[in-house]
Amino acid sequence: MKKYYRMSIQYSFLLLTIIFYSCGNKQNQTDNLSPGSNPEEYAKIDVKLGKRQFKISLNYKVNKQLAKKRKFVDIETKHLFNIGSIQDTIFSYPVMVKSDKSGNIYVLDMQGCSVSKFDSNGSFVKKYGRKGKGPGEFDSPFRIDVSDNGKLLVLDPNLMKCELFEGDNTKQFILSMMSHAACFVDSTSFVTFQTLMPFDYSALIKHNISNGSSEECQNLIMANDAMNIGALPFLSGEILSVNKNGFLYVPEFMNHFVKYSNEGKIIDACNTIENIKLPSIQRENPNIIDYRLPKENISSYNSFVITDRFFNVSYQASIKGSTGRKYVIDVYSISSGVYLHSFMLPEKVGVIWIYMDKEKIYLLKDNLELEVLRYKLDE
Repeated sequence: MKKYYRMSIQYSFLLLTIIFYSCGNKQNQTDNLSPGSNPEEYAKIDVKLGKRQFKISLNYKVNKQLAKKRKFVDIETKHLFNIGSIQDTIFSYPVMVKSDKSGNIYVLDMQGCSVSKFDSNGSFVKKYGRKGKGPGEFDSPFRIDVSDNGKLLVLDPNLMKCELFEGDNTKQFILSMMSHAACFVDSTSFVTFQTLMPFDYSALIKHNISNGSSEECQNLIMANDAMNIGALPFLSGEILSVNKNGFLYVPEFMNHFVKYSNEGKIIDACNTIENIKLPSIQRENPNIIDYRLPKENISSYNSFVITDRFFNVSYQASIKGSTGRKYVIDVYSISSGVYLHSFMLPEKVGVIWIYMDKEKIYLLKDNLELEVLRYKLDE
């Protein structure tokens, strides 16, 4: 179950049908550079396709962290309750969890094609969605986001749509391309993230909730007329809301995070504390797409935002215990990008998703169980 989950995170639905796209220079990707920016300083990805060798330039400079070592703080946890298990039928295949400011819990069930809502004590409240292809229905819901006031956004890449649930009302947004991440920017808009055509179109598209219009955000990479390599695996990652103040892009492999404004402009990019080099793409056969990147390149297991802090679950620093794993979470200031400290979660077995809010930790496990803990950080 856990292995299958990690595969689904890394594009299992994208690997069904991969097409090479002709990637033209749709727009001048340097139009939005901040004053004093120098493209020569931007991070670059080495690419080798058969006998061709070149570089793909990211569209920003990555600032280094001054801290070289982790500073650990203590965390106290108390088990509150569990929801679901392998013995019952509450979940079929839960893959993601979120909460709102009232403490309500939302669990995305990919196989059940639905999202279950529970109150802060773990009691069932209602279910959103069902199997199907119409409004309010899903084929393979892959990501969710929840606003502070309980609006629910559900992304279904196979149906190429986002569904917005507000109370008993639902609104469907048909996407122009397959996306694998979505998040609210503010009360009026949300952003989707795609990597199938990252040169022809920006990887990040902002959608207006009121009228359904969309516009491209500043792209993560710079355009190159010579490119014809299809999707870019190193761009795999998450996008996270930042309390009505833009959003973050957190790549799974590239060891940094990027801050965007509400208007979709890149503000800043900062390295994490991990000592991981940028990945490279090497394929002896240029006509075969291989999404596999070495585990040594993984810099983010998953991540989340609490107020002005970015929490990144480190794949590299987590420790294998006698029965499970102890996950290390690194904390950064979103406003400054500076590393603050780290803490280690208690050893747990079979964890496939970690999420935290101001008061609680939510651990989804491969036995179809959600464990909820209360915590206190010694900061």
